[in-house]
Amino acid sequence: MVTVAPELASATLVLARVAGLFAAVPVLGDGAAPRRVRLGLVVVTTALLTPLGAGAAPAPVALEALAFAAALELAFGLVVAMTARFALAAAEIAGQLMSLGVGLHFAAQYDTQRGADDDAVVGLSRAIAGLAFLGAGGLDALIYAAAAPALPSGNAAQPADTLQHAALAALDLGTSAVSYGLGLAAPIVLAGLVGNLALAIAHRAVPAASLFAVGFSAVLLLGGAAAMSSADALVTGLGELAERAVAAFGVPFAEAP
Repeated sequence: MVTVAPELASATLVLARVAGLFAAVPVLGDGAAPRRVRLGLVVVTTALLTPLGAGAAPAPVALEALAFAAALELAFGLVVAMTARFALAAAEIAGQLMSLGVGLHFAAQYDTQRGADDDAVVGLSRAIAGLAFLGAGGLDALIYAAAAPALPSGNAAQPADTLQHAALAALDLGTSAVSYGLGLAAPIVLAGLVGNLALAIAHRAVPAASLFAVGFSAVLLLGGAAAMSSADALVTGLGELAERAVAAFGVPFAEAP
């Protein structure tokens, strides 16, 4: 049976978890961050955390057991990072809905780094949510998730139970992202709907007026007024999203249900 030295086994487990975290974590895991930067962060974080005892192995580990444990750590890191990303996904959904509501989505451009269409409203929502995530302690929570004993043994929860706990938290936040994003965008979406309905009724009443020639500008102004009136609530909602994303890093370390 091939065994691996405890020091190498510990470094492998930490590397697997950190790689999973940095692959999908909000802001740093976005396509806008160069791969070399993310790779460097993974190596530096692993080098800093391994001497602190994160993922420490008390004795030589069988190669097969180490491969299985590393796979669990990688999956754990990915799931925890995706949990935080799902929490912030509501900001992008809100941006998409707001952009559609006021007719700005037609100006979207294809983002080659993200591999999807992107426009100013979505980018602004994503940027505000990302800054709120960093301001709420997102990096600190990331390091905590990388350093904490994610897959405990003994009297604590078994690795599969811990991973399942993290997956259920990700599923819960993922399924609620659409409804949360719709709630954030509701004032602007409703303003756009009311504006379009008013223009349609007015055009039907006075066909010769050609109101649709100024329809886009009118709806845009109405949506802008709704955005200004609900700006405080929108920023507060994005801040709450950031706090949910930061809290997501600690969910798997809570007592398993």
